[in-house]
Amino acid sequence: MVGAYPLPQRNQVILAYPVRASGEVRLSEELAEYRLLSPAKVRSWPFGTGRALSDWLDARLGPADGAGPALPSMDRDAALSFCARWLPLWTGNRPEALAEAYAEDAFYRDPARPDGLSGRPAILAYLRRLLAANPDWAWEADDAWPVPGGFFLRWRATIPAGGATIRETGLDRVLVRDGLITRNEVYFDRASLLAAMNRG
Repeated sequence: MVGAYPLPQRNQVILAYPVRASGEVRLSEELAEYRLLSPAKVRSWPFGTGRALSDWLDARLGPADGAGPALPSMDRDAALSFCARWLPLWTGNRPEALAEAYAEDAFYRDPARPDGLSGRPAILAYLRRLLAANPDWAWEADDAWPVPGGFFLRWRATIPAGGATIRETGLDRVLVRDGLITRNEVYFDRASLLAAMNRG
């Protein structure tokens, strides 16, 4: 799996996978033309499938200029072990402890912060508000898939909201360097959560 990428204009998340293919390319209403290029000559674009292409190129060629090595992956067991230490920190209103799981230059994004937050201080300020409002929610890992530099996590959450208990399932992209999270992107449909909060 390459990654998961939001497409808010259509309320969708793109799940991108690399696929090896052979045979004849046929044009259609959805494919007007095509070009065959080496990865080093490909340029991505900053939205939708372009972000998937950018990550795929980074994994093959290294970031930005293509000069660096591909990022190592965590295997499934290592990813789940990491989650067993990290996810409990989201419960109990302990923002400082949770922020310590993130690198100083980390990037964090969730549906409430679609533009993301850069750097541990900004992430900590957000976590203080978020965890204070949700001290009793709980998160657990359901499964994990290695990707270059980290893993994708499918999680389950139990969230008290508006006098009800909401159960959500979602997906995180987690990149890790030296045991700390450098990038964390959270994807889930929060319609049920917002409805419960509005009722309360």
